[in-house]
Amino acid sequence: MPVGQRIDVVSESLANGFAAEPVLSDLLSVQAAILERNVSTQLAMRYRKGVLTSVSGLASLLSSVLPELDEGHSFDAAKTLILLVRSIWTESNPADAMKAAIAQDPSLCMRNSFAVELKNAFEVVLAGHIALQHNTLP
Repeated sequence: MPVGQRIDVVSESLANGFAAEPVLSDLLSVQAAILERNVSTQLAMRYRKGVLTSVSGLASLLSSVLPELDEGHSFDAAKTLILLVRSIWTESNPADAMKAAIAQDPSLCMRNSFAVELKNAFEVVLAGHIALQHNTLP
């Protein structure tokens, strides 16, 4: 399968997976702002090591499906994908005041569905890392 199609399949699968697990996406979205505050240094270190282990697992998955990505680019892409889940989830689940504002003026909405936005962003990140690695940026 051509690399573009594999990027599409991986992006869609991951996006749909995160969309199907709203509690996980919500926890990721509050990680830095809430969960990492007011904890001991030891707990923060243990937590972050666990996060990095999960990111490494995602990186391994990416490199198995996209062998065009080396270990470093797979890891960097995986970190970025998690950051995107965090930010896109937050934007896709606005506070009540923003929901009311968007209801009054739909032009204020900055997103499609969570899964669609995530898939599009994942595709850009994965294609971008492949282009960076292979020095094929325009």
